[in-house]
Amino acid sequence: MNEGLGGSGRARLALDPNNHDTINLMGRVAFARGDLQEAVTHFGRAIKLKPNLADAYNNMGNTLKDVVADLEGQARRILAHCGLDWDPNCLQFHRTERPVRITSATQVRQPIYRSAIGRWRVYEPHLLPLLAELSRVDQANPDAPGQPSTR
Repeated sequence: MNEGLGGSGRARLALDPNNHDTINLMGRVAFARGDLQEAVTHFGRAIKLKPNLADAYNNMGNTLKDVVADLEGQARRILAHCGLDWDPNCLQFHRTERPVRITSATQVRQPIYRSAIGRWRVYEPHLLPLLAELSRVDQANPDAPGQPSTR
């Protein structure tokens, strides 16, 4: 799972398996290899370890944006990985007649859409000071919650 990491990345991970930066890097390596599921797993783990790790959120968003951009290609890849045959109905999931018992049932009945991609940028000018402050606090407090221990 850590193939593609250089020797220093593997060494960092061996010393501290909860190093959020290394785990985020592992996600970027998986993304570059085209393994979006592994990338999302690593980014999610990095975010759990350090909830204010903006880079991991950005990487996660870029990964999911690629899935939306090539839904059929990604669906085919996932099915092939599972040893399943392609079914065009995979792209018509929103037309299913079966009951859906989740709180977001109306969303299940909609096709995947791209209109939300980049919507956050409207708030970017307001978020930049917060992100800068979080980064400053993070660098000043390496042992703060969500940080790997330096001891």
